Amino acid sequence: MPTTYLPSEDHVARRIKPSLVQRDEDTKEPIGIFPEAFQLRLDERDLSVNWLEHFPGDRLARMKAVVDHSELELRARDGFGVLQVGILSEICERNGARVRVIHDPKPKNPAHTGVHRYPRDNAALEAELANVASQDLWIVGDIRKA
Repeated sequence: MPTTYLPSEDHVARRIKPSLVQRDEDTKEPIGIFPEAFQLRLDERDLSVNWLEHFPGDRLARMKAVVDHSELELRARDGFGVLQVGILSEICERNGARVRVIHDPKPKNPAHTGVHRYPRDNAALEAELANVASQDLWIVGDIRKA
């Protein structure tokens, strides 16, 4: 099977655990993402994301498909931070990492993608990605209700 690199204009969504979704102290509404959400998990070699354009439809339909095909058990307070592939790659390069964003489908998740050559322990990179992804943050409970 040939390697499929994602187009720079496409988008990927990273799952954000509830504890890593920043919330307003008063309203408890989501307001951002903590940088730790973009650290490699202990069992990850590459940063695990989902390719939105793999699924048909508008942005909401694609986000619903990402939730429906997740191999992780998602709770209503989980989130997804969305990044454009080209911007993700530029941020990584500015922070010393020349990544490759490669479609890596799994049996239950055909949109699974890996960000290869993603570094461990790069706080500046993680903070910048979290900041940009915070601008397109989706909460699973809201996706399911829509």
